[in-house]
Amino acid sequence: GGMGGAPGPMGGSPGPMGGGMGGAGMGGGDSSKEPTISMPMVLSLACTQMKMTVAEALTAATINGAHALDLGTRKGSVEVGKDADLGFFEVDDYREVAYWFGANHCAAVMMGGRFADMM
Repeated sequence: GGMGGAPGPMGGSPGPMGGGMGGAGMGGGDSSKEPTISMPMVLSLACTQMKMTVAEALTAATINGAHALDLGTRKGSVEVGKDADLGFFEVDDYREVAYWFGANHCAAVMMGGRFADMM
């Protein structure tokens, strides 16, 4: 299934988290005026400043962001037939991604089902 509701705990280290669509679902305005390259920071801000739960912030950043860009049939959730764009995070629980403000715990990225070079 996809991330239609609250995602379950990812558990273990590293844990997969589907998506890769950036903060398209959470901008609230013209995102070109407020650029960021840190999705964990965006998730943290969504939780602390917008009072979203981590599950809500992840849903906004993944499946809702994909649909906002009219890409929901290909991206934004982990489902058979989708592009397999994933982030793998070295955390014990998926909620930690939003907890560490400004920290990047991303261990690996998969795009189109292939691991990307993290440099």
